Amino acid sequence: MLRSPKPTPYRRRPAVHGALRPRRSIRHQNPPDGPGACRRRRWPVSRQMQLKLASRQRKAPGMTLPASRGTYALVLRKDAAAAMQVGRLGYFAFPKGYYIYAGSALGSGGLAARLHHHLAFGGKPRWHIDYLRRHALVVEIWVAEAQTRMECRFADALADLSGSTLVAPGFGASDCNCRAHLYYFKRRPRLATFNRRLHQAAAGIAACRIPTDPVANPQSPIK
Repeated sequence: MLRSPKPTPYRRRPAVHGALRPRRSIRHQNPPDGPGACRRRRWPVSRQMQLKLASRQRKAPGMTLPASRGTYALVLRKDAAAAMQVGRLGYFAFPKGYYIYAGSALGSGGLAARLHHHLAFGGKPRWHIDYLRRHALVVEIWVAEAQTRMECRFADALADLSGSTLVAPGFGASDCNCRAHLYYFKRRPRLATFNRRLHQAAAGIAACRIPTDPVANPQSPIK
């Protein structure tokens, strides 16, 4: 009786230091599109592409954002009182009402890139205003085109407005000596009154209004 030859034992190939490993195939055994189909890899979207998509999806007709550098003030409305953590700054209570935040946009993208960031949702918070932005709605934007940083003068003008209240000391003022760059108002302030205060702080400077639209700024879930 003939016996079948014994199978040759499998010997693992010794690893060679510095050799390149074979690239894994992206073909799956049971892909959703059927057997033998390949699934494309989804690479992370760059920040420039996110801003480009945001300008297409969140920019309403008739809403023009300046591409130049300058200083801005976000007028936000909060429909419910809540307490929240603002990064490493601390835990603060934010009552129902209006908030105005002063900031500067001196980067390559200018005011358009910075304002698109504030109008969009999602992502990891980068600035203090991102924590409040999750629970408040931007109803108006005041901008002043300039090549120098004037957010501290904006903050001084906001502090001088009637009815202004400091609810979070140090908010948005991590790199300056201001008390804060965010102030609370029970009633919505007017741009004309703000420009008079701003003219006293910085002669010859006046902000203009950019109204927001529900399409460009969808209602955020109030918590």
